[in-house]
Amino acid sequence: EAHAGDIVAVSGIEEITIGETIADPDDIRPLPAIEVDEPAISMTIGTNTSPIVGKVKGHKLTARMVKDRLDR
Repeated sequence: EAHAGDIVAVSGIEEITIGETIADPDDIRPLPAIEVDEPAISMTIGTNTSPIVGKVKGHKLTARMVKDRLDR
């Protein structure tokens, strides 16, 4: 059960998309639709498969350090 102001997730209904309103049958006024931009970048993160993996000491060791480096 969800109440006004609650944020919920719904699965299993193919016709529902981000920003759509699921309303009370007695008050079916929808909220204004929101626009969601397409992602500007996509990346896959995986394990290092380089032939020199583990042979060179790096200083970008944590995910936060890598993110900070990518954000620059």
